[in-house]
Amino acid sequence: MQRRLNPQHIGLFTQLRRQVAQARYILEEEEQVWRGWRAAYALRCPAGHRFSASASLLLHRPIQCPACAQAARHAQLHALAAQRGGEYHGPSPENALRHRFTCRCGHALKMLTQ
Repeated sequence: MQRRLNPQHIGLFTQLRRQVAQARYILEEEEQVWRGWRAAYALRCPAGHRFSASASLLLHRPIQCPACAQAARHAQLHALAAQRGGEYHGPSPENALRHRFTCRCGHALKMLTQ
């Protein structure tokens, strides 16, 4: 038995597809029906990374690929460290919230970043 679609759900799914397209992301082929606010929808970013997000997040927050956001953040930290004469070495292996730096004097640091 096939589920009947509520007109409101059709409108929400249309809005979801429009929002995804405006952000230049691709809604995966299997994601062509409304499955609810909390359901995870599979997406692909312009760089080709695959990730999923709920309809609630997609409709109410800016769409952002986690891999691209992380790469942009690391580039930002590299630039900031270089600007101050130091080096950025990436997230700490034991805690991804702490980032490893070397200051211009050669001291190794682990810092929490925002």
